Amino acid sequence: MKKLIFLIIAVVSIIMGYVYKTPLVTYADSILYASPCDIPRTYRIGSIDPKYNMTRDNFIASINQAGSIWSSSTGKNLFAYDPKGNIEINLVYDQRSLLNTQINDLNSKVKEQQSELDPKIADYKRRAGEFRAKINKLNSDIEYWNTKGGAPSEEYNALKNRQNSLEQESISLKNEASSLNQSTDLYNQQVGQLHQTVNTFNAALQYKPEEGEYIYDNGHELINIYFDNSSAELKHTLAHELGHSIGIPHNNNNLSIMFPRTTEATALSADDNAALANVCAKKSVIIENIKKLSLLISRLGLKLKP
Repeated sequence: MKKLIFLIIAVVSIIMGYVYKTPLVTYADSILYASPCDIPRTYRIGSIDPKYNMTRDNFIASINQAGSIWSSSTGKNLFAYDPKGNIEINLVYDQRSLLNTQINDLNSKVKEQQSELDPKIADYKRRAGEFRAKINKLNSDIEYWNTKGGAPSEEYNALKNRQNSLEQESISLKNEASSLNQSTDLYNQQVGQLHQTVNTFNAALQYKPEEGEYIYDNGHELINIYFDNSSAELKHTLAHELGHSIGIPHNNNNLSIMFPRTTEATALSADDNAALANVCAKKSVIIENIKKLSLLISRLGLKLKP
């Protein structure tokens, strides 16, 4: 009797297993394999330097927009705000930020100076051209009358008046040229100062992040942002550092979010998507937990007994 019961149970189990094969496999797969992207990385706001004139809500909104660049590609929410989140994000004002501000200010002054100088120089060149034409016409008229043995008294006086007028115009043009030269010297000085500041800026960044940085230190995660030149650049910078926080490295495509230089790219390139797919690929839960345990043991300096 017992054998018959066991046989019936075995047959029913085989039939049930066959009927529910797909959901059982799916369930087993969900237990044994998981994607690191299944659970959102949480972030919190650390400090916002008041020099940026950025509100907390606006900063959070910018971070959410940056995070959505990655999330929209996977169909999963990869990042979420949490006052106690794991990743601390700061908007920092330091030497890099100061130099960047100076560069922007100088660049504005140079452009303003240039916009003032350009029409003045164009007007001077036009008047100088007209002056040269008047000189040539006067000399031509004088030469004409010389070939005639001299100009009549009335014509002679007219020629003298033209000559005197051109002498006054010459003085006016020389004064204007001198003024323009001084303005041009100031303009060139500002351009030189701008170049010097840019060189200082580049030197300051030689061993530091260009726009922001992601730091992992003993389980403590930080994202520091140093620039807010435009909304697009801020969004790019935040997306770049958030990419690092989920394990995505740099790539050499200058259209990429993960290109290691400042841009205003706000869409994932093919290289970004490939790296994201690799990071979000399902992995064995058992193997990943063994790796985490080994890393923890290594950090604690412990040794497993054989």
